[in-house]
Order: sequence, then structure tokens, then C-alpha cells
Amino acid sequence: MSSPWVLPALFVTLLMLLCAMAYLVRAGIRTRHRTECWRCGAAKVRPSKTQPSDALAGMLLLRPYRCGGCLTRFYAFRSFAWDHSTTPVARVAVAVAATEAVPAPARKSLSRIRVKVIVRLPWPTDWQSAWKLLLAEEQGFIARPPDNRTTKA
Repeated sequence: MSSPWVLPALFVTLLMLLCAMAYLVRAGIRTRHRTECWRCGAAKVRPSKTQPSDALAGMLLLRPYRCGGCLTRFYAFRSFAWDHSTTPVARVAVAVAATEAVPAPARKSLSRIRVKVIVRLPWPTDWQSAWKLLLAEEQGFIARPPDNRTTKA
């Protein structure tokens, strides 16, 4: 008579294989639409830095990508296709008219330069820090980012 653990072990193995296949199908869909983020729709997707935990994904020909808009990290298959046109283009000589250099306007103060700093604040971890963040936003210390997300119909 067989062991009572054979059927549950077979079931767990089958479930793990189905989950892996679903993940690979999902990665295939993301590979097809790799130029835009699957979460926010921004066209700012770039290859992400490889981490030591990406070794298993690398064996399955998956590569990490990251969206520059929402910073979501996801995996997609490596594509070996060349995205640009491979037809040779003849070189053309271009004549550029020389322009005079325009001097920059003089600043009032050489020690002060106005710089816009964009900071992503971490999510609050407790109620006190969430309350402080909310009060700072209401008092105008923190500017709300514009909502540039587009919804697909």
C-alpha cells in the first residue's frame, strides 16, 4: 500500500508547477508590452540592476526591469530582437551656420541658486508619523504631486 503522503505531495507539486507556469505566462505578456509600465502606463521602463536573488530568474531567461515613473520592479523575458532599423543610412554632410554666443544674464547673488528638489517620502510606519505628514501637507510644507496617471479604456 502506498504512503498517505503521496497524494498530498503530488497535489502540492502540481500546484507549484501551475503557479510557475502562470508566472511565466505573465512575464511573457509583460515582455510583449515591455516599453510601457504595466502598473502606471508610463513609457519609462528600463533594465533594473541585477541582484543576487535574480539568479533563478536568469536561468529562466528572465530579466528585471524597473519603471521610472512608479518605481515598480518586474520581470520580463530577455528579447534578442533589435528594436531599431538595421538598414544602412547614407551619411550626409550638414552645414551649420555659426552663431554668436549669447552671454548669460547676470545673477543678483552668486551664492544663492534656486533649485527644485524632488523627494519621494517613505510611507509612514505608524500613526504618529502619518499624522505629522498629513499636518505638514496641510500647512504647505509638502507639495502634492500632480496626478499624471492615465487610465486605459
